[in-house]
Amino acid sequence: MIEERFARLRAVIEAWETWEAERGKEFQDLFERGDESAIRRLMEEMQTLRRRRRALEAFVQRWAEGGSRSVGGRGGDG
Repeated sequence: MIEERFARLRAVIEAWETWEAERGKEFQDLFERGDESAIRRLMEEMQTLRRRRRALEAFVQRWAEGGSRSVGGRGGDG
């Protein structure tokens, strides 16, 4: 059960990575049009998503791959 949840979290991380990678073309199109406000908006959105992705990756690494620590925060350094 818990393994399935971590698998779903990993799928979310992968989807966010894919979304971020696909923004390259969008940036290029916006740059060619000179749409600075849209570029700024997209960069802010990407930065927010990148922070969330890193936090989720850290969570998964700590709790799913961390071994004996409990999700409740009672084990290890938690």
